[in-house]
Amino acid sequence: MTRRTFLARCSTSTLMGLAFTIPAAVIAGLLLLYHYDMAQRYLSEEGARYGQVLADPIVGASQRFLRDGSIESIQSLMEDAGRNTTIGDIARLGAAGQVIASNHPEGIGRGSEALEVPGFERSAEEALRTGSMQHRLCDRGAHLVLLAPVSPAGAGLLYMKIDQEQRLRQISSAIVKRGVASAIGILAVSLLLYLWVRAILARPMLEIATFVRTLAAGGTGAPPRSRGPLEVEMLREDILALADNLDAKERALEASHRLVREAQRMESVASLAGALAHDFNNLLTGILGYSRLLLDRIGPGDPIRRQLAAIEASAGRAADLTTRLLTFSRRGASRPTPADPAEVLAPAILALRDGLPESIRLQVDRDADLWAAAVDAEQIRRVLAALGRNAVEAMGWGGTLSLALTNRTLAEGDCRGRLDARPGRFVVLSVADTGTGIDKEIRRRLFEPFVTTKKEAGGAGFGLATAYGLVKGHEGWIEVESEVGKGTTFTVYLPACPPGTVAESFAAVAAEVQAVAEAPAAAVGPAEPAPGPTVLAVDDESTVLALARDVLEMHGYTVLTARNGEEALRVFREHRSDVALVLLDLTMPVMGGVECFRRMKDLDPRVRVVISSGFSSESTAAEVLREGALEYLQKPYDIEDLARVVRKALARPLAAA
Repeated sequence: MTRRTFLARCSTSTLMGLAFTIPAAVIAGLLLLYHYDMAQRYLSEEGARYGQVLADPIVGASQRFLRDGSIESIQSLMEDAGRNTTIGDIARLGAAGQVIASNHPEGIGRGSEALEVPGFERSAEEALRTGSMQHRLCDRGAHLVLLAPVSPAGAGLLYMKIDQEQRLRQISSAIVKRGVASAIGILAVSLLLYLWVRAILARPMLEIATFVRTLAAGGTGAPPRSRGPLEVEMLREDILALADNLDAKERALEASHRLVREAQRMESVASLAGALAHDFNNLLTGILGYSRLLLDRIGPGDPIRRQLAAIEASAGRAADLTTRLLTFSRRGASRPTPADPAEVLAPAILALRDGLPESIRLQVDRDADLWAAAVDAEQIRRVLAALGRNAVEAMGWGGTLSLALTNRTLAEGDCRGRLDARPGRFVVLSVADTGTGIDKEIRRRLFEPFVTTKKEAGGAGFGLATAYGLVKGHEGWIEVESEVGKGTTFTVYLPACPPGTVAESFAAVAAEVQAVAEAPAAAVGPAEPAPGPTVLAVDDESTVLALARDVLEMHGYTVLTARNGEEALRVFREHRSDVALVLLDLTMPVMGGVECFRRMKDLDPRVRVVISSGFSSESTAAEVLREGALEYLQKPYDIEDLARVVRKALARPLAAA
């Protein structure tokens, strides 16, 4: 196992414990060795002093006996001294180095080699030379050898071998006890340091690591509470800040996902509503058209006239429903014009004020220098009417209805967490009430068709959906803030026009009015079209195509028909000199109306074209009108509207086309 792997597998507290315990154990061992060495030195010094105390009287007595010539007395002295348990060997050596008396009689007369003391000769020479006692340890410190010179100089030596094992054991035992006590003290201090480090360093770090692992696993564990030193506390605060930041980002991401899901659901509903409206418009065009044709042909007294009128009325209500669906899906046509929103909304505000009950107070605020916005006046008034009506119905017992028109610039940071928001300049219409508020579950689906806040009254659920579609058609969006029991605020964001746009728009309108006023009288067509003009009607729905042919033939036109763009181009090439007008549906299979229109313009730039659709986005219709189409006829259309639009388009001069 490498050092890095070992460190990675050990906790901080373990490493700190090893860092304290191992040095403490080494220090304790060194202390024991030191005390043991000091004990041996002390014992050696004490033995030398003890030997000096014993040697002095023995040396003096042996000198007296030697002067008296009594070797037996010296031998008796040696034997008596040898009975001392501390003294192992004792002998009197003569000048020649032989043993003259000893507690071991068998060694008398022998030389110093009988003593078996390593280095004896060197110590004896040193004692004789210096005249002082010499001592040394032997047998690994178990015995102390003393050599004391006898006066006069050179008269001999007194040899003593002191057994100090017992004393050494006593002293060593005491030393070991003190050393063990010191070692235990050091280990206890190191253990306390280990516990202290674990409490102030290891435990906070372990809690932080556990918290980080929990976060990484997607959990929401309790944050670390233990406080440590400065560095650990800084790390803890940073981890907590990071956790809060991650939590905030997760909430923001979840909110974004929810908004995306809601937006996708709204887009799906809008697409479905537009597709349904397209098919219904084609069907309703035939129902309404043929109902009107029959009513025009049946006299007032006919008994089936009432039934036909009921069919026409029901189809009309269905047509109104499809119009609302188109508005919600943002496929209804609009003509936005740069204007002052306050002036555009003034009639709607007056109408709203006149319809308020006495229990509701209206408060209107606006910025003094309100920016201009490109709006369709009629549509934006419908938005205010729908929001105002919803607010009034939420305040059945009374309250305050607040309307505000303000300028607002959104930066990049203001758009975070708001799906439809984008940076830029906006004119903001705010409609706030102090009513019942909207439940959270209803608020999620508030702008969908057939969803209503009027549970008891039973609303149709199209007012807010219509407002939503109209605002989205203006490239804006609506935000809702509501609290049950306190009220609701709808905020409409409309893109502001660049500075100077209003003045330029007014100048263009003035120029157009002037051009119309100065146009020659021939530019105005007769009340009735010249008999026999040929109209090419193009539509993929057979009922609508048959109705258009019947209506136009009834008004004296020659009608050619085609069911898609390719067939229309073929018919147009064959009868280009005869076709005075093309009635062109925009939404068709095989080849759509937009491509067909452009190819017809390539064949004949002066061709007159009236476009019609029940499923056309505002941008598509406006694009075709800008490229030269004369009129736009929204399905389901009235047969009189069809005849009027065709007559008006044929009356326009070719130069205008």
